[in-house]
Amino acid sequence: MYHYFYKIENIINGKFYYGIHSTNNIDDGYMGSGVRLNQAYKKYGESNFKKTILKYFNTREDAANYEMEVVNEEMIEDSSCYNIALGGEVFNNINRIWVLDSYENKQKLIKCEEYHKNRDRYHCVCEGMVTVIDSHDGKTKSIDANEYAQNKERYSTPTKGKFSVKDKHNKIFLVDKNNTKLISGEYLPIWKGRHHTEETKEKIRIKLKSGGKQKGVLNSQYGTCWVTSDDGKSIKINADLLDNYLKQGYTKGRIIGKKVKQRTDTIIAKIDLDSFAKDYLSGMKHKYIAKKYNISKSYVSLIAKRRNIRK
Repeated sequence: MYHYFYKIENIINGKFYYGIHSTNNIDDGYMGSGVRLNQAYKKYGESNFKKTILKYFNTREDAANYEMEVVNEEMIEDSSCYNIALGGEVFNNINRIWVLDSYENKQKLIKCEEYHKNRDRYHCVCEGMVTVIDSHDGKTKSIDANEYAQNKERYSTPTKGKFSVKDKHNKIFLVDKNNTKLISGEYLPIWKGRHHTEETKEKIRIKLKSGGKQKGVLNSQYGTCWVTSDDGKSIKINADLLDNYLKQGYTKGRIIGKKVKQRTDTIIAKIDLDSFAKDYLSGMKHKYIAKKYNISKSYVSLIAKRRNIRK
């Protein structure tokens, strides 16, 4: 697999576009996918553009991080640049939003802060829409939120399995949930240490209830249920599969009691408690501790409680 950073230049007017691409075939003819770039192809003809590969990388993530450094805010504000989004993986436009500018009568990507300060001027173009990847054709598209809720087997969100993080230089970007620097704590989730105010929480509750987003098929738990095995391990399954799990000896629901305590003792006997205590007291998130010790997130607190590990 080749991962590279490239530049495409309009040989007529000198305008340019930067991007990254991953491929098994270096001669696949890929010429970018930017909105403005494709509009320029229609206007000038693709034959009037030249592509230059500027740098190769070992991984897609390295290429995305390099693109994030090069394609910055200053560049995308340059009138000669076809890029309209900050560099990095697609959808790596944290703290930005697509709006319709009523003054200029065109769509643009602006900072959320600017949007909230000028609600009379800007109108969110993605309200009620969800950006997804269609498994039928592999394309990224925006669809109605209801269609997404009813066809989750077909559609997936581009950020699924990824986290917004910041490094020691406070740069913000997306990484995979299994990223080693994220697990070790070198990268910090951007929401670490931040919490919604009670007023904001109440506003969210009211809006969700009034919009019906927690009812029926729009509820994230719709069509699922919990079952528990004989060893006390609980899993969430599709409700249609409940009969099959019951035949295998599972019990419907989550069981908290002796079985869980017995399983906790078994887990404690298998892990390095000194290392566990060090990670727990350091403030590492439960999900990362769970990943490191190959246990369920719910058992992190149980183990800490059973061994009197207190922050």
